[in-house]
Amino acid sequence: MATSGSRSFNPTLGEIVISAFSRIGTRRTELTQQHMADAEFEANLLQTDMQGDGINLYQVVLQTQDIVPGQTAYYIDPTTVFMLDVYIRQNNYGSYPLGVGWANNTPYVDNWINNNNTVTTWTSDQLPMTTNPNSGITDRLLLPISRSDYAATANKGMTSFPTSYWYDKLIDPKMYLWPVPNTFIPQGLQYYIQQRPQNAELINGTQLEIPYEAMDYFVWSLAERLAYIYAPNSVAMIGPRKAQAYQKWLQASTENVNVNMDVQVNSYFRIG
Repeated sequence: MATSGSRSFNPTLGEIVISAFSRIGTRRTELTQQHMADAEFEANLLQTDMQGDGINLYQVVLQTQDIVPGQTAYYIDPTTVFMLDVYIRQNNYGSYPLGVGWANNTPYVDNWINNNNTVTTWTSDQLPMTTNPNSGITDRLLLPISRSDYAATANKGMTSFPTSYWYDKLIDPKMYLWPVPNTFIPQGLQYYIQQRPQNAELINGTQLEIPYEAMDYFVWSLAERLAYIYAPNSVAMIGPRKAQAYQKWLQASTENVNVNMDVQVNSYFRIG
């Protein structure tokens, strides 16, 4: 059996646009600069639309920050679409002086720095620890609370080991930890986010930041958007094909694991 031996199919946005137009009856020889400009804009709007359908696994990344004593608010990358799992990682380090690293389970002096520069003046309780970074690590999950829950917290300045967080989804979002941390933990705040995809651009043979299994759906969905502009009569025909491609994309991009549901039931009594 003769096969290509390649698994590198990854078309450029230009090729995707040409395919989308062909599905609404516009041939590549008929495309103008206006066609391409509209397609590029609609491709970016389509990427925003794809963010509301659930978690896109290919966009999930792990972020880390230092936990600083007395610091309640932590700035979050503004390209964050969803905040996912949040936890605190302990025992990455011990109490060696600043500048100690590890090689073959042996400490050595090196330029240990704070990755995100949240601390400029180091005190004795903020120094890296003696424990090998790869041993004794403990992760503690933080539970999300709403704005109303946080507002109802009487003592927002209480210090202890954090157990919960409020994600304030602003244009420049922040995460508020509660209780307020009382210990410095380098790279201790770790959380998964769904990050906004990179811009869809037609220049220089740019490709899209989507996986192989999503490409057909993207083409059909882009074709539908372009049909509203250039071929309204094609919209009804494209809809079912787009829906079919969407279902196949979901089936191919879902984690194949059991779903666990933890339900807490409390009694409610009205007094007065």
